[in-house]
Amino acid sequence: MLRKQNSFTQRNLGQKLGVSSQVISNRERGNSLPSLIDAERLVKLSSCTIDFLINSEELYNIKIQY
Repeated sequence: MLRKQNSFTQRNLGQKLGVSSQVISNRERGNSLPSLIDAERLVKLSSCTIDFLINSEELYNIKIQY
């Protein structure tokens, strides 16, 4: 998981993205997806590419089904 790989707590990541830790928790459980703006911020924070983030099987721990 990108958050843990970058040593962020849910609270730390939420603060950096301007959302609550509950929002991060909901995303990690698959209850919601990040906005495009939050995805862009996550890319900058984690030094991955937007392509990696979008095409990853793990977007905040959510399995993408086609």
